[in-house]
Amino acid sequence: TRLLSSSSGQGLLHESAKVRARGRDLLGAECGPPDDQSFDLHEIARRTETSLAHVLAASTAIFCHRLTGEQDLMVGLPVSARNGSTRRVPGMVSNVLPLRLSLRASMAVSDVIHQASSEIRESLKHQRYQIVDLRRDIGRTGDTRALFGVSANIMRFDYDLDFAGHRAIAHNLSLGPVDDLSIAFYAHSRDRLRIDFDANPAFHSADNVADRQKRFLTLLTSLTPDAPVGTLEIVSAAERRRLLEEWKATARAVPTGSLGEVLAAQA
Repeated sequence: TRLLSSSSGQGLLHESAKVRARGRDLLGAECGPPDDQSFDLHEIARRTETSLAHVLAASTAIFCHRLTGEQDLMVGLPVSARNGSTRRVPGMVSNVLPLRLSLRASMAVSDVIHQASSEIRESLKHQRYQIVDLRRDIGRTGDTRALFGVSANIMRFDYDLDFAGHRAIAHNLSLGPVDDLSIAFYAHSRDRLRIDFDANPAFHSADNVADRQKRFLTLLTSLTPDAPVGTLEIVSAAERRRLLEEWKATARAVPTGSLGEVLAAQA
């Protein structure tokens, strides 16, 4: 479901994240990085000879690694489940592929992007292998647990909407319930990127969703191809100062003299 609104204000994508209930079964937060950061992501794709989709998928895996420390990561990747000829046939078709990546803190961001690019190209050969068949083939037909904790839904569609000279922006209202956490990327143009976080309220609170999104945007601002994954920031400068300086400011004056003298004085 989509909602059209006027694009006269540029702040629609760049205001602070707004967390809201998208019905009983979904929490959502939406916002976007500033225009210059969106351009940086395209520049990273150019420098690594990949695409924006590969950079975003790799960024999602890096984010999960920085949050959890896990080195063997599985990210869900929604795909169109269409080949060249069926792309022109109207109808609802989609699928979710597993994107498995191996990360280490010492790896360069470019290495993760290239790994994601290679895995995505290989996985797309099997995009019509439905997830329901995957569940059956691995023996989890009756298992209701999610196959993927986090999914990266990258939607690079034509959002250039014009009604007799009046520009409009498409806002996604909901992609439907999610099993755990879904990060949706809307590439409206080269310099306009919107990022939505949708979460299952059974596992996440509104504050948790907003915090996850804020940390993800912080990571994007420190993303460079040559940077080691373990050095990428997921905390703000103010939070780092609070953790490393304010909370550790526990110095206290201690009495002079030996332990025996202190005990005798106390006695």
